[in-house]
Amino acid sequence: GGGGGEVAVTSAWVCGRGVPVVCLSNGMRYTYHKDMKSVSRLPDERAFESSSLFSRNPIGWDSGAGGPLARALGQAAVNTGVNVPNMIKMDGEQQAGYTVAHAETMVACAGVLESPEEWKMWHEKYVRLLVQGKDEARLREVCEQLMVP
Repeated sequence: GGGGGEVAVTSAWVCGRGVPVVCLSNGMRYTYHKDMKSVSRLPDERAFESSSLFSRNPIGWDSGAGGPLARALGQAAVNTGVNVPNMIKMDGEQQAGYTVAHAETMVACAGVLESPEEWKMWHEKYVRLLVQGKDEARLREVCEQLMVP
């Protein structure tokens, strides 16, 4: 990377299913994907600010009721000074696509963190968005994935 300051671990924990999460002072969050045997980056709080599903307060994180994904996303945000996603003007179709990508990413992250409650919640939102958008190809893909034993 370039320029400015050291990066430090601000928090780290192991989820109930043995999945580690590490949050850094630069806002990056990482976990270890056991099946892929690799480190995976989790989205930061600001990654999907233009999504209609975006929340500055991930469900349940502040009350401790949320799962590992809500906890990782709810850690203190880094103030970078520039709010790039809100500077980008999107039409309805672009925002819908961005929102679907947001939900899809959250489904994947909840899966990596082995958080079934969060996976179910985000999966339901994702499927609802696909139905609303009449995205038959992705809906078929979801059904095929669910039918795999």
